[in-house]
Amino acid sequence: MIHIEVNFEGIHELDAELKRLIGAMTGSEATELNQVAAQSAVLAARDYHLAFAQDRKWDNPSLGTHGPGRESTGFGEDIAVAWHVASSDATGAIIANGAPLYRHKVKGGPITPKRVKFLTIPIVPEAHGRRAIDYSRDFSSRLFMIPGKMALFERVENEGDFSVLTPTRIRKRNGRNAGLAARSTVRAVYLLSRGITQDPWLGALPPEEDLIEAFRRGWLEELATIVDMP
Repeated sequence: MIHIEVNFEGIHELDAELKRLIGAMTGSEATELNQVAAQSAVLAARDYHLAFAQDRKWDNPSLGTHGPGRESTGFGEDIAVAWHVASSDATGAIIANGAPLYRHKVKGGPITPKRVKFLTIPIVPEAHGRRAIDYSRDFSSRLFMIPGKMALFERVENEGDFSVLTPTRIRKRNGRNAGLAARSTVRAVYLLSRGITQDPWLGALPPEEDLIEAFRRGWLEELATIVDMP
């Protein structure tokens, strides 16, 4: 924080431009300076996250949800546009981001299922950004569990994760038991988990020095505008 004290005692005449400069830095216009500077920092944060999303840095390559069939959820773009000036006054300004799930990307922590027994973690491109119930509807696919395997499967015609060699009992998502014929080819669509712990996402926050520089540049540019006003 910058603290400025101005003593006019003994000074009878000041250049008009200097008066405007001092007034902008110490008077009511100081809030406007910080508001404009904070908006510059917001734009810098948005640019950072738009580039972050375009580079697909929010993706988790270990899940294998890349390739044909994958659709964008707009997650990265939602984070970018959520940056805003939360407050500003003569002493400074605060920028913030309240996008859903963004805090968890920054802080990390446990993720546990709510109102259901398992988390469903997509592991094929088509399942990315879709709940299991939506996947079943969108692709007219019946998902099921195979005893001993923590996943939701579907039958496929061609290449799958494996072929069932013998008739196998399966459990549908509605809880009913059914049979799967021998030599059926299946693939896992979602992994099932009782909970995971997510690490903070590398690069989830824009570099602090970039935001400081954007704020400084915006502040100085607005100050120059105020001083140049007739």
